[in-house]
Amino acid sequence: MNKRYEIKKLAEFKKIVSDVFDWYEDNCNGEALVLALQGDLGAGKTAFTQELGKFLNIEETINSPTFTIVKKYPTKGGLFDEMVHIDAYRIEDGSEVKPLKIEEMLLKSNTVLCIEWPELIESIIPPSAVRIKIKITKNNTREVSVSQNSVK
Repeated sequence: MNKRYEIKKLAEFKKIVSDVFDWYEDNCNGEALVLALQGDLGAGKTAFTQELGKFLNIEETINSPTFTIVKKYPTKGGLFDEMVHIDAYRIEDGSEVKPLKIEEMLLKSNTVLCIEWPELIESIIPPSAVRIKIKITKNNTREVSVSQNSVK
């Protein structure tokens, strides 16, 4: 999966989420879906996750778990039972990851893991992760690239 998008409004992340799920349904068999979100502060990583939450019928308000690092949300119906939102921004050392049990979450089927700042915990990001890079360009437009290198 390799696609590029140009979006003018954050609500347009909905199209990208839909495309990722269409790809997932065609290529995966109930395993965890890992979304690695990269971008500068304010690029729209949390806004993307909020659109993902709407897509998954999550009723809770989704905010970046900057201080808690991990937040879990039950979904309402569909392919997934749970969405896990991880913000690795405050992780300073790889040893901090183990007590959070992120590696175990990566193996849990029927789960979507949305990881902000994955480059800070790169050693545990699976090769099958869908990489979503968000870049702010002129006039607050965002350039979004979505890629996934199949390892099957």
